[in-house]
Amino acid sequence: MKNRLPFSGPANLPSRGARRVVLAAVVWLLLWCSAGTAHAIDVIQTEWGFDGQIVLQRFNLFSALVDNSSATPFEGTIQLKKFVAGKQVDALIAEPVYLAPFSRRWVQFYPYIKTDWDTWEISWGKAAKERYTPANPRTGNRAAVLLEDPDAISQGAGAIKRLRADLFPPHSTATDCLAALVIDHVPRWDTARQRSFLEWLKRGGRVYLFRTPEGKPLEFTGDLAELNKAADQPRVGAGFVYLVDRTRRQLDKSYVEQVIEAGKRPGAGTVTTITNVEPPVSADPQATMATPSPGYQFSHYKWEVEGTLLTKLKKMSNPNHSWALIFLLGLMYMALLCPGCYAVGQKYSGDYRKTFGFLLITVTAFSLVFLFVGRRGYNEVTVVHAVATARQTPGGNFDVTQWSNAFVVAGGDYTFTHPGTARIYSTCQDEETVRGEIRNGAEAHFTADMPPYSSRPFSHRGQVAAPPIDVTVVEWGTEFDQTPLTSVFQDAKKIVLAEPARSLIKLKLKKGRSFPAQAAGLYALCGRRLYRLKDHGDSLQLDTDLGTLAAVLKTDLYSEFGARFDPTAQLKRRGMMWQDPTQDEVFLDLFYPLLARSLNLTDQDEVDEFVFPGDRLRLLIYAPMPETLYVSNPLFNRQQGYVLYSLDLFEQ
Repeated sequence: MKNRLPFSGPANLPSRGARRVVLAAVVWLLLWCSAGTAHAIDVIQTEWGFDGQIVLQRFNLFSALVDNSSATPFEGTIQLKKFVAGKQVDALIAEPVYLAPFSRRWVQFYPYIKTDWDTWEISWGKAAKERYTPANPRTGNRAAVLLEDPDAISQGAGAIKRLRADLFPPHSTATDCLAALVIDHVPRWDTARQRSFLEWLKRGGRVYLFRTPEGKPLEFTGDLAELNKAADQPRVGAGFVYLVDRTRRQLDKSYVEQVIEAGKRPGAGTVTTITNVEPPVSADPQATMATPSPGYQFSHYKWEVEGTLLTKLKKMSNPNHSWALIFLLGLMYMALLCPGCYAVGQKYSGDYRKTFGFLLITVTAFSLVFLFVGRRGYNEVTVVHAVATARQTPGGNFDVTQWSNAFVVAGGDYTFTHPGTARIYSTCQDEETVRGEIRNGAEAHFTADMPPYSSRPFSHRGQVAAPPIDVTVVEWGTEFDQTPLTSVFQDAKKIVLAEPARSLIKLKLKKGRSFPAQAAGLYALCGRRLYRLKDHGDSLQLDTDLGTLAAVLKTDLYSEFGARFDPTAQLKRRGMMWQDPTQDEVFLDLFYPLLARSLNLTDQDEVDEFVFPGDRLRLLIYAPMPETLYVSNPLFNRQQGYVLYSLDLFEQ
């Protein structure tokens, strides 16, 4: 019988110490791989807006070039955060990103920028190496840029700023800060960018088609073939496409300033400008130049439209406390404490048990009563109040900008989304940290953590498909506006002569399908004047000339702080009493601020200079909001609002 050694396991099994070494190596390798994956990407370059600048109080474009320099793919979320004085404010914007090994791509965000003291941070993790702080953006006006082929060698055109063709946003709602586009090559855009470009153009954009650098005319195909008709029909929707017999090397500074940035067609005259002229001391009402009004020093004040509208909407959802009942309960509570407790003590010969028992019952009972009455108010329900502007574009779509305030009774995470495409969201504020997340794209939504009995104001942009409002022009008569020309002071040394405009003398429109049945206001804008229309059932006719826009739009009155200087501004006289306005009255009062916002007018100077193009008029319909613009969340079964529809009508 052979001798047997004590069992020590198979001969090839590592010892316990060796196994520990192998295990430690595996753990270290896994940690190294996970760390490498987390830190695998870097932000190489960032671009603000279309020309390196931003426009305040608008949704802006922000592009970041992200690089994955590792052999491991990156799949995660990149976040854009806003900071004010080192404190994170607003909700973060999240963008899901997948990057293959050793690849890079542009990631785009669409933040709403309220002020120029905001700072920003890009992050894709919690570690310091997973953050990037881009340079603070410069503020400017809406951009006029040359579309640059990213794969071609750059040449000439130093007089105008450039935009890489692959940075044109795939959502037309992100193009509010783009005014004009110069094109001298056929861009290689995907379907989404072609659609976005055409929606921007038909909404009122301007395109200048130059010859190629070799001097050849452009020839477009596919959806962009519509641009080939520019020679015969320059107007596309409400926008224009102009053919320019130049190459980019002939694009000088004067042409950029006097034609492209000024919004002129090639060969048209420019605005007459007189410089180095002192403002007149006195004014003759019949004179050409008028003295600035006493409020002229505020004419450059940019009113913050989102703050104005959202503040008004939020006040509509404030708890409706019965202060008379609260004061009565307070008096009763004080009376029961003293002399009530003293009377109980006297009645029961100073028995402290009955006295303190009465005190305890009184404090407990009134604590519960005040908790219910003071916290809840009355008739409180989960509700959304909203206003919107809806610009009808060819094809039946409506370009919507909407401001909403959601009030909830029960706390929790609430998701806000709307029908339509190309939706982008923001809370439009820079004071509060919002516990929530904004996502854009196909699944665009805004999620917010809301405490009980609280409000969350926010704004969004979107493209909504709906039956078009059909209107046919029956009569249309205009003449040159006989109002004496006035001058607008841009500063103490510059005067811009107002352009002549046309005014309406007759107008009759026939209503077609999908016309709002309960319009609260019907108006027409022609030249620089606003007119009220009268509804005759199946037609609309000219009714009242309300005057120039400068007379009816006073942007300094639309500030969210206006009511603080005039406490009675929010009150309505009803008989012998002053009461808060009703919800319908608040909605009707918001018509003029919405009109200014729909025309992109931000201060009184812009209002005074505004002239609507002479080949068209704008029909304005102010009506209750349809369900197609409601928040798509069954928890908000009560929603109220108004929408300002606008559509351009052209002379036949």
